[in-house]
Amino acid sequence: MKSVETKFEIGDLVCSIYEAENGEINQQEISGIIIRENGDRRYVIGALQYREDQLVSEIEALEIAIQYHKRQERMLQEVLAEKASAQILQTYE
Repeated sequence: MKSVETKFEIGDLVCSIYEAENGEINQQEISGIIIRENGDRRYVIGALQYREDQLVSEIEALEIAIQYHKRQERMLQEVLAEKASAQILQTYE
């Protein structure tokens, strides 16, 4: 049997990169790995299969989610500043 390198192993806890990019961390355990003849790797989680580029480690997911929440905070700070400025202007009218 030939040895093949994979990013993750069975039993690893991983997260969806798409969820992490939206600030969510949902750990899932890899229960199987499918390697096709063309080298394509699929990771089995429950009844679903994921491509390697769809999954990240827990640490990577946390870093991605933190960046998402920092962007959200900046956006909310801008909205707050605009609302506060508008309220101050109304006070002087």
